Amino acid sequence: MSAYSSLDRTAATLGVVAMTGAAFVFLRGTFEFVQIRGAGVAVSLLLGALAVTAGRLARPVLALIAGVGFLVAAVIQVARWADGGNELGGDGSTVAWWLGLGVGLITVGITDRLWPVPSARLDNVHEEGNR
Repeated sequence: MSAYSSLDRTAATLGVVAMTGAAFVFLRGTFEFVQIRGAGVAVSLLLGALAVTAGRLARPVLALIAGVGFLVAAVIQVARWADGGNELGGDGSTVAWWLGLGVGLITVGITDRLWPVPSARLDNVHEEGNR
């Protein structure tokens, strides 16, 4: 039995994915799946670090805050397009990236509160499935 629940590991993994996604700043052309520049790199790194912290400390509220942060960043990106600005340095791929991370982290942050399941019970379900 692990000290962390599946939800904690998921939050940490999504955080690592967000931080790794900031590496797209170095790519151009065919392999640039997500356009991320300028302040968008800081958004991904900071909120990703918060999500990793949420997972490592088993604090769902931090995962929820990181998820809301990603959603707010996506909304700001779209809203600034309407004004002709692009302070976060992204495009539609960035919005989609942040929406996915945001929804995932919010789900991780609220799942345990909506449907409380003890960690030991989750581990028993996985053990029974492996028999």
